[in-house]
Amino acid sequence: MGVRNEGGCAHTPIIIAGNKIDLNDQRVILKESGEELANQLGCAFLETSAKTPTNVDELFETCGRMIIQHKYPTLPAKKKGGGCSLI
Repeated sequence: MGVRNEGGCAHTPIIIAGNKIDLNDQRVILKESGEELANQLGCAFLETSAKTPTNVDELFETCGRMIIQHKYPTLPAKKKGGGCSLI
């Protein structure tokens, strides 16, 4: 698959989302298959359900973290102390 090769996207963060996990009895793709594909492509993988809602917030939070890490890969560490002092 050439997902990462399209339009200079070699380092763009990608998440594969397996949706509708609330319909487990109608599952077509196993979770393990999704995880394996994500590993092959170097992507994150998360199963979700908008109906229940399972992992929907986590999906968006993970997406946001990945974008920030991609855009700012070396954010400076927070300094300890150095705040205000009350006397």
